[in-house]
Amino acid sequence: FALPETLSTLLALLLGVTAARWPVRMAQAAPGSLCTRSVSTGAEFAAALTCLNAEAGGAHVLSLAADITLDADIPLLDNTALGSLVLDGAGHEIDAGGAGAVLQFADVTDVTVRELTVRNAVSSVDQFGGAVTYTCGEDAGAACALVLDRVRLVNNRAVAGGALFVGG
Repeated sequence: FALPETLSTLLALLLGVTAARWPVRMAQAAPGSLCTRSVSTGAEFAAALTCLNAEAGGAHVLSLAADITLDADIPLLDNTALGSLVLDGAGHEIDAGGAGAVLQFADVTDVTVRELTVRNAVSSVDQFGGAVTYTCGEDAGAACALVLDRVRLVNNRAVAGGALFVGG
């Protein structure tokens, strides 16, 4: 479901997003980044996240060029040096088909997910947030921000957090 404006604003305040960051502006790709790309399959999406785990600094953009159906878990994006990431769904969807969690971010200080539907994600017994898990704590060394802009979370399950889990 799409969040009403007041709920979106409340979510932004709870996550520490300032008014200057709302609404989200599209980030530009980091110069020389080999990971900023457009993906259209689950394998390409997983490979891009694995690549981003080795990137440092700058603003990174990962765009979906088609709907994606997953048949395996997607890797955790855990990179304190990454800078910022915009995942632009471009109106597409990721269907996990019950294969696992989809968007898992740890200690990435600035993440924006926009225009994306995530459906049928199921976290494992030791994970929270079936569709989106965002944790950002001491390792990040900076203020953390997760922005969901026109994101739909449909039929996702988890031990805790249901579709979305945000923790420190």
